Amino acid sequence: MLTPLLLAVTQAAIFQDKTGDGEWFEEPIDRGLTLPRGWMSVELRLDSKRSTAFRNGRGRVVPYGDGTVFRSSRAWLNVSQGFSDRATLYLELPYLRSHLHNDLGADITTIALGDAHAGLVYDLAPEGLYAQLDLKTPSGVEWPHDFTNGTTGFLTGTGTTHLTLTLHERMPLGPGVAHAWAEGTWRIPGIVGYVVEKDGFGNGWLDAGDSVGGGATGSLPLGSRALLTLGGQAEFHQASQIGTSGASVWSIDKKALARTGGLWAFATGELLFSVSEHWGLCYDLQWQALGTDSRVFGGLGLEEFSPQPGITHGLALEGRW
Repeated sequence: MLTPLLLAVTQAAIFQDKTGDGEWFEEPIDRGLTLPRGWMSVELRLDSKRSTAFRNGRGRVVPYGDGTVFRSSRAWLNVSQGFSDRATLYLELPYLRSHLHNDLGADITTIALGDAHAGLVYDLAPEGLYAQLDLKTPSGVEWPHDFTNGTTGFLTGTGTTHLTLTLHERMPLGPGVAHAWAEGTWRIPGIVGYVVEKDGFGNGWLDAGDSVGGGATGSLPLGSRALLTLGGQAEFHQASQIGTSGASVWSIDKKALARTGGLWAFATGELLFSVSEHWGLCYDLQWQALGTDSRVFGGLGLEEFSPQPGITHGLALEGRW
């Protein structure tokens, strides 16, 4: 009897207000990009995209053969903590499932941990100006291909570290709110398992190229509990480069990968519903309107470098206390 009683008391205490905690937002539209001091958010998010085509060298969408379908799905565990009145720390852990079904009936499936994200969002001004620093670490699988024993699979990580700095501006717009942002990403070159030297023993290097981008959204409240958001974003990516280094190579001789640089553009939508002060639901979607050749990294399953055409649908459940 003692154990169930302790569990019940612990669960009840989780959602009780604590001394020094900030106040939660009365309506979803009042919520900024940071959590009130002392609050924690745990979100379980699922998203998936079904692709039946690829982008060619001109960025045009070309259908696969009959019956060929590529599906990329992710399960995210996202944890955020209101560290202070202005700062929120977060950690995002993805688990990926990549599945290919082709017209020959040969299916390939890979399920593994993806690349984790950790970062800080800081409220620079009460008017709604924020700075965000995001670090992506190479925690996913970057060498599933083993041609020795004939097994193949997809990658779930890029094998590279990325650092992104984003400036956000959130401001009232009529009955709703507008959100605009600009960002830059530094992709640190490094040794990866999927770049190898032919007829040699050099280490394979990848420079994925830096990127800059930005976007804007507009949000409109639907009553006191729901919020509808529509918007878009664009990114310009430098071309990726590969090279090798080793005992007989004193410098990294890199060469650019054709058709990997260029402009990406996305349209986005989101419907947020606040069930209560402690629970929330969210449905979102994303469609890539512009892109570059998706075949360069597409065969490896690296959606981050070569997104396949399609609409990504996402569903999230958030608990906060």
